[in-house]
Amino acid sequence: MAGIGVIGLGVMGARMLGQIGRHHGLDAVIAWDPSDAALERALDTSPGLIRAGSVDEVTAFPDIACVYIASPPSSHLDYIELACEQGKAVFCEKPLALDDVAARAVVERIERDGHPAAMNFPHASAPAAVALARELDNGRIGAIEQVSVEIVFPQWPESWQIAAAWLCKRAQGGFVREVVTHKLFLARRLLGPLELVHADITWPDDAQGAETAADIRVKAGGVPVHVRGRVEAGATEVVHWTVTGERGALRL
Repeated sequence: MAGIGVIGLGVMGARMLGQIGRHHGLDAVIAWDPSDAALERALDTSPGLIRAGSVDEVTAFPDIACVYIASPPSSHLDYIELACEQGKAVFCEKPLALDDVAARAVVERIERDGHPAAMNFPHASAPAAVALARELDNGRIGAIEQVSVEIVFPQWPESWQIAAAWLCKRAQGGFVREVVTHKLFLARRLLGPLELVHADITWPDDAQGAETAADIRVKAGGVPVHVRGRVEAGATEVVHWTVTGERGALRL
C-alpha cells in the first residue's frame, strides 16, 4: 500500500481523494489546504485522513511515498521542490508552472536526478485514448493528414469549477491552460513532438480576465494540428479532437 500526501483540496483535489480511496494499492494519508472548510469536507469523506498544518508537514511526512499537488499553478514549482527534497514522488496537476524558464529548469533537474514525477494528463491511459491509439496503429484511417481540435464553452469557468476563482483570471487560468493542454498532450502522445507554428489569442478588454478565444496551430510529429477555441454565451458546449486520414476520420 503506497501512502499519498495531498496538497490542495479544491475541485480536483477532492476528486482525486475519492479516486485514491477506490484504488486498492493507494492510501490517502495526510492532506493540507489553506481553507479550513475544504479540509473539513475532506475529513468528512475520508475520516482517517490526517489534517496537516502546513505544506511542509505533508512533504516531510514519513508514511507517504508520493505527494499529489492540486493547488493553483503559481505554487506548483515550490511544492514540487519541497517534495523532491524529501525524496517523495510527485504527481502534479497541470499546468506545471507559469514561468516557462523556471519550469524547464525543474524538469531538467528532475530528469537528471531520476526523480519519479508526472503530470496528471488522463489521456495518458484513458480507455478512449488507448482505443484511439490502437485504431491509428492498425491503420484504420490510413496515412494521417491532420488533427483538428474544436472547443466551445458557453461560460468559463464551467459550472463545476466556479469555486476556483483563479480559473477566470489571466494570471493563472483560462481554457487554453486547462483544456487545450489536454488535447495537445493527446496529439503529442499519438503523433510525436510538438512544434508551435502560430498562436492568436483574444483577450477581454479588462487586464485581468482570461482569454475568450484562441486559434493555435502546431505540428505533432510533422502532422498539422489546428486548435480553435472560444467562450460564447448561449453556445452549446463542444470539445472535439478529430484526426483525419486518407481513408476517414476518428473523433474523441
